[in-house]
Amino acid sequence: MSVLFYQSRRAPARHDLLKRLKGATILTVSDMDDFCAMGGIIHLDHESSADPLRVNLVAAQQAGFGISSSCLAWRKPSSPTKGPQ
Repeated sequence: MSVLFYQSRRAPARHDLLKRLKGATILTVSDMDDFCAMGGIIHLDHESSADPLRVNLVAAQQAGFGISSSCLAWRKPSSPTKGPQ
């Protein structure tokens, strides 16, 4: 498995990168706002103790990942999205 961390302060939002990775077996993770809405799999919000993790279940499934129910029990679901077109 490969993991790509996309750091918000180091790079501008690039929808084209997520579009090219759509369906690839790469776990995409970022601290960028709206990362899940752009098609990323996991959004980490280190500034929010109430909602530190969002998971895009559609993108995770498309990439072939299963998300543990124990992980889902404490995370806030991301808004449903079609992901990058």
